[in-house]
Amino acid sequence: MPTLRRTSPPTTTTYSGLIPVRELIRVSWATFKQNWKQTFNISIWLLVPAVVLLAASLLVQFTPPILLPLVRIAPLITGLCIGAWVSLRLMQLILKEEGEPTVLQEPSWVQPVGSYIWLQILHRIALIGASLPLALGIIGLPILAILANIPKGTFLIIATLSMAVLSIPAIWLVIQLAFWPFFFMTNAEGSHATFTTTEQSNLRIPSFKKSIRLFAQSYHLVKGRFWAVLSRLLFPGLTFLLLFLAATFTVDTIFGLIIGEAKINTIFKTIPQGYAYFIGSIGQVLFLPLFITWLAKLFRSLKQNPHTPNAA
Repeated sequence: MPTLRRTSPPTTTTYSGLIPVRELIRVSWATFKQNWKQTFNISIWLLVPAVVLLAASLLVQFTPPILLPLVRIAPLITGLCIGAWVSLRLMQLILKEEGEPTVLQEPSWVQPVGSYIWLQILHRIALIGASLPLALGIIGLPILAILANIPKGTFLIIATLSMAVLSIPAIWLVIQLAFWPFFFMTNAEGSHATFTTTEQSNLRIPSFKKSIRLFAQSYHLVKGRFWAVLSRLLFPGLTFLLLFLAATFTVDTIFGLIIGEAKINTIFKTIPQGYAYFIGSIGQVLFLPLFITWLAKLFRSLKQNPHTPNAA
């Protein structure tokens, strides 16, 4: 059965309101540097799917056609499971360091990983639904421009404004549901929060209704503070994204100089975007702990400063 470990809160800086953007960046980076050895020992496992992908790229040339689907799907399944496990372990470690009073502690990680993947699937379905207006706009606007013979300059203005408006539902939902993983890690039911038991066979099955409750908790945490949360996600996110891109560009350049682009293309030619995934995995090993630390600090700040009608 899952248990929730209680931890004694460390001494932390307090704020009268939500943590300021600059302070969020500063303390996230400082905590990331302080805990990098512990988090690196977890995030290094993200290289396993990359190695599996590399092996699949080499083996696919010698694999019988009947086994090709299995070889190509193996990296996907491995990446999904290990990615979920790494994210859960990092959140567990970082939330404890942040002084969260109740943090999920499992004797086995099989059910939490399954629950987390189930929630990821639901989350992505929700985001796809919110992105439908944007997708339809991308398809429809060029058709409208051709039929109405709209001048190029006018079309660019209309397209820019339309894309901005049509992307609002997706952006809104991304912000509102940004903290569901942390509610999953801190809910009273543990990993059972996404499952229900059938009366007839006593079988535990994924529960859509119970899963939506976790998303609703994130929604209510952000409710009334959309712009405050957006600024604390946008500016630190852009800052840390630049670090991520700089690191992956450096790794890509080093590999290009040592191995050569021709050999790299030969190795990954059988799996589209395989090399990009490989390089991205290295970047995640280095910076996923930083991203989770930043989100965990914002999550804690939102919880410690409940929304009031007059909140900024």
